[in-house]
Amino acid sequence: MIGKYPAKLDEKNRLFVPAKLRAELGEDFYVTLGVNCGHRCLTVYTAAEWQTLSDNFNALPISQRSAATSLIFMNATQCNPDKQFRFTLTQFLLKFAKIQRD
Repeated sequence: MIGKYPAKLDEKNRLFVPAKLRAELGEDFYVTLGVNCGHRCLTVYTAAEWQTLSDNFNALPISQRSAATSLIFMNATQCNPDKQFRFTLTQFLLKFAKIQRD
């Protein structure tokens, strides 16, 4: 997945999955803090990518697990879009990425 997509909340604080990403994301996906993006962005992972990331993290000795990586997991949310491909995020992620109505 590549690209930058503007976000706009609907009246129920839901975001919309862009058409180009629907098949790639699948029925559920994960959203968390952006990594190495230089500003307050969010990163989206497919379920398979999230599992790989989790497995790699868990395979590390505790001494090698960084606080930054822990923040990625601590602030992640699993998303399950509805039939119109809308999903919700935690208030923390919305605030972190400065996502507002418009």
